[in-house]
Amino acid sequence: MKKIVLLGATGSIGSQTIDLLREFKNEYQLVAFAFGHNTEKAQAIINEFKPVIVASSFKEALAPLKDTKTTTDLLSLISLGDVVINALVGSVGLKPTMECLKQNKPLLLANKESLVMAGPLIKDYLDKGSIIVPIDSEHSALYDLIKIHGSKITDLYITASGGALRDYSLESIQDAKKEVVLKHPNWNMGAKITVDSATMMNKVFEVWEAHFLFGFELNHIHALIDRKSNVHALVKLSDGSVYAHVAKNDMHLPIKYALMYPESTSYNECNKCFKSVEEAISYFGLEELDLKRYPLFNLTKQDLKEKPFYSVIVNASNEALVKLFLQDQVSFGGLQDGILNYLSKYQTIKAPYDLEHILEINQFIQEEVLKQC
Repeated sequence: MKKIVLLGATGSIGSQTIDLLREFKNEYQLVAFAFGHNTEKAQAIINEFKPVIVASSFKEALAPLKDTKTTTDLLSLISLGDVVINALVGSVGLKPTMECLKQNKPLLLANKESLVMAGPLIKDYLDKGSIIVPIDSEHSALYDLIKIHGSKITDLYITASGGALRDYSLESIQDAKKEVVLKHPNWNMGAKITVDSATMMNKVFEVWEAHFLFGFELNHIHALIDRKSNVHALVKLSDGSVYAHVAKNDMHLPIKYALMYPESTSYNECNKCFKSVEEAISYFGLEELDLKRYPLFNLTKQDLKEKPFYSVIVNASNEALVKLFLQDQVSFGGLQDGILNYLSKYQTIKAPYDLEHILEINQFIQEEVLKQC
């Protein structure tokens, strides 16, 4: 039986992981989990799965829990599992990711911010044999396609729904209210990732993730709009042919695929070979990404090797500004403009590129954003 440590158990990905652990209870044992503030949901998981220990960074969230050992030290859980699932949201997920790689534990990763903030550090571990199986639907699909087509691939394509504002006029987007932004057309996700979907920051992060996970240069990683969210990724081969990964927009599928590692069974519903990217776009009804509607996607054009803290600053300012947007303290247009403003102001920061300085700069930028708003 495979021992599972689940970080972010009460969030969207965590809850769907719990569904699978319940379904396959004879194959997986939840030995430990971490959560944020949702004590009621955490208690229900404890009652059902009887973990050895439960963690939260918030002492007040742990206080009411009964019948299990608790801790505020999330990193202490990692040694208990055969596999670690990092489904935390935000920069808080970085230290557990690095600790998991340090302990050489297979990591099933849904925390985008880890690779966005510390991609080069994580890639060093991957180059030395560490294992990350992505849980994002797009990267799970790419992972599956790369297993099949390998070195023949020249370009990667990920897809986006376009978010809740995809059909709104450009003028009305600037003042869009959170109640509208949070109505994702295809997925049921957490608040932050739903906002990131509307700004297309989610795809910026996913391009950077793919760059570090799979070793492709940024100019060979592209994004397309799929309004149905059934096509999760495509790969172009050296002969110009294209293969797609198609599946229902159900996160249980990539989570299950990751849990089954290394015996993962493909859930791709498409075996068709297309003669070109254009043929695939036409066949699936995909759309090119409109940079006037999604100006933040231009951030993917920056060479991260020239400015190693560039993505750290983008992530930190976005994380803080999304919090303010959800608190009605910043407009949707202000959220997008703010990211560019803080990036322009701080992207020349110079410091040794290591975990300590990544975390320091992340905290500094977030504090600056919150202080100035």
